[in-house]
Amino acid sequence: MVADGKSPAKEKERDKARVKGGETFGAWAEKWLRGYQMADSTRDMLRSVYARELETKFGNQKLTEITHEDFRALTDAIVERRPG
Repeated sequence: MVADGKSPAKEKERDKARVKGGETFGAWAEKWLRGYQMADSTRDMLRSVYARELETKFGNQKLTEITHEDFRALTDAIVERRPG
């Protein structure tokens, strides 16, 4: 970064500001569930899955803080505990 003329401290500060101002997964999920066109029964089922499986893990986290690996670990755990 320094070789490119960037300050590592300023970049870290910018990253923190992006995370602080970013949308939470819970807010995004609610907006998606309200706005996406689907049958009411499908929406109810997805809300149930969200509340049961995702809300406690990701609901308050910023979208920018959640990685692909975070989701993979959670989905792997869900699959492993389900009867095969």
